Amino acid sequence: MFRDGYRQSQVNNPMRNVLYIFNLSFDPENEILSHSIDWANEFTSHFSKVHIFTMQGNSIKNKSSNITVKLLKTKNSKSTIEVVLRTISSLGTIYKNRKSSCVFFHMNHKPIPIVAPFLRLWGVPSGLWYSHKQSSLLLKVSEKLVNLVASSTTESFPLHSKKLLVTGHAISPVFITQEFEVVEKSGIVHLGRVAPVKRIENIIFALATLPREFRKLDLIGETPDLYYMEFLRGIGSEMDVSLNFLGSKGKADVAKRLCHYGICFSGTEKSVDKAPLEAASLGCYIVSNNKGLMELSGMKVVMNKSLKVDSRNYSLQQLLESLLIENSFDHGKARRLISDTVRVLNSLNFTIERISSALLKGEPDFA
Repeated sequence: MFRDGYRQSQVNNPMRNVLYIFNLSFDPENEILSHSIDWANEFTSHFSKVHIFTMQGNSIKNKSSNITVKLLKTKNSKSTIEVVLRTISSLGTIYKNRKSSCVFFHMNHKPIPIVAPFLRLWGVPSGLWYSHKQSSLLLKVSEKLVNLVASSTTESFPLHSKKLLVTGHAISPVFITQEFEVVEKSGIVHLGRVAPVKRIENIIFALATLPREFRKLDLIGETPDLYYMEFLRGIGSEMDVSLNFLGSKGKADVAKRLCHYGICFSGTEKSVDKAPLEAASLGCYIVSNNKGLMELSGMKVVMNKSLKVDSRNYSLQQLLESLLIENSFDHGKARRLISDTVRVLNSLNFTIERISSALLKGEPDFA
């Protein structure tokens, strides 16, 4: 039996009860993209069947029985032709159910130029989730072809679009269901890939200005760029900042570990990463120059109410000093505010409900 979201969606369009999703991965072992499984499971609250076309898949134990998964390429294959042919083949399946279907491209806009023109012709509503600062000609073409675009913040979609639906991020249930305890916590963590785009060196420079007892940073996530990792090690050694590379961890393990940190750093400049919001849902302060992230995490309110820091103009050093050294406000109240704010603005069911509702209305161009 489906939840209220599904029943309400069917009021909007009782005919469209099948969703096709094109994504990058449907693998619980993929640290970065494993939340695609959470999205698909949540979509079953709004559609009776969800069919996945993915670039990477594995045996899924925790997926809903209403979900089917098909690979667009064989394992370890690098053939673009294979992906294109399998993508074209997927159109036959969609055509058979064209009157009862919607299509959603989750973090994967490359199939859109192949698939979307046919969806337009058949009157099948389509949408794209994109939350990244990088733009391209392919993305510009894709935006023209789909009915709606969803993103975490206005700044997270690099194009001006009247089709944009801002939803906040969708935090995995494993973080929301983790019991939040208001306790004094210490330590600074960075979550996610260790890559140049994360600008991790910025927090190292900021930590170097603090007393030695605070000069420690744990990094949880894969390290695909070994040159960048060694670059960070060199800066840390020169600045006397201790770096601890903990490697990849599963979501459940990360959720438990976050209870031991007081601060999470995010250096991504334009797009809003999901990982720091997961940390904030468990009461971690966020230290970042990303204005959208600071608002979604509730840190902007904390800075205005509790910290002697101007939320419109601040440095990482100032923010760290206020959190770690001055330490003159009610941490329990502030952390509860951050946790509550994130869980409301970035809940998985709220995000999926808004996307599903927009798709089921089937209004061209989301005008």
